[in-house]
Amino acid sequence: MGTKILFRKTLAEEGEFEIAKKYFDVIESRADIKEGDFIIGRYSVLPYFRELEQDIEKLGGRLINNHYDHEYVADLQNWYYDFEDLTPKTWFRLEDVPQNAPGPFVLKGAINSRKQLWRTHMFAKTRQDVMDVYFRLMDDSLLQHQGIYIREYENFKQYSVNSITGCPIAREFRIFVCNGDVMAKGFYWSQFDDAEEISANDIPNSLIYDIIDRVAGKSNFFIVDVAEDTSGRWRVVEFGDAQMGGLSCCDPHELYKNLKNKQCNTYNPKD
Repeated sequence: MGTKILFRKTLAEEGEFEIAKKYFDVIESRADIKEGDFIIGRYSVLPYFRELEQDIEKLGGRLINNHYDHEYVADLQNWYYDFEDLTPKTWFRLEDVPQNAPGPFVLKGAINSRKQLWRTHMFAKTRQDVMDVYFRLMDDSLLQHQGIYIREYENFKQYSVNSITGCPIAREFRIFVCNGDVMAKGFYWSQFDDAEEISANDIPNSLIYDIIDRVAGKSNFFIVDVAEDTSGRWRVVEFGDAQMGGLSCCDPHELYKNLKNKQCNTYNPKD
C-alpha cells in the first residue's frame, strides 16, 4: 500500500523510468495495484482513461486524476473560457472563423497536433489556407475524430526555426503542477541545440500563481505550456494531463523528488 507510479516504458523514456524508481515503487501493469494504492500514471493512462480508472478503483486503488480532471486539461475547449484573456483566440468550428479574419492561424486537434508537419498540417497564413490545412487534418486518422480547432497565430519570441519542419522554436516553457504546487519547469523544445542553456526561472511567479488559482479544483496533476510574445506578454499555449506529458527539458529528478515530498496521496480529489 502506498503511492506507485504506473509507467508505460519505451526506449525513449528508459532514463526517466530508472530515475522514477529512485523515488517511488514503479509498476508496469495495473495487475500489480493493491488495495489502498495511490496511482500516478506516466505515459500509461491513454487511450482508455475511463477504463483504467475503473480498473484501479476495482482493485481498491485511486488515480491522481479522475476522468473529469483529465478531460478538463486534455481538451482545449474545456479550459479555454477560463483562460480566454491569456491564450490565443480560438474557434472550435471551421464555419465560425470570420471570412475577413486576417490570419495567420494555427490548427490542431482537440488533444493532438502535427507540429512535425508545421508547414502543411498546422500553419495557415490566410483564411483560405485554413480550409486547406483543415481538410488535410480531417484526413488524419488520429485527429479526424477529435475535432479540429483554429487558433490565431501569435508572434512569440523565437530562438530559431526548425530547418526541416519549419516550426518556430519559440520562447516556450513547460510547467508540471501537482495540487497547487510547481513540481518542475523547463524549456519546452528539448531538441533545440541550446536548450540546456535556456532557464525557466524568468517565468513570472504571478503568472504561475494565476494559472494555478484558475485550475484549482479542476485538475490535480497537470502540465501547462507558456510562452513570451514579442511584446513581452506571457501567454498560455496549452494544458495537458501531466500523467501523459513529456518532460521537455524538465529535470526528472526534480519532478519525482518533489512529487515524493508533496505526498500527493494526502489530497482528497472530488468525486
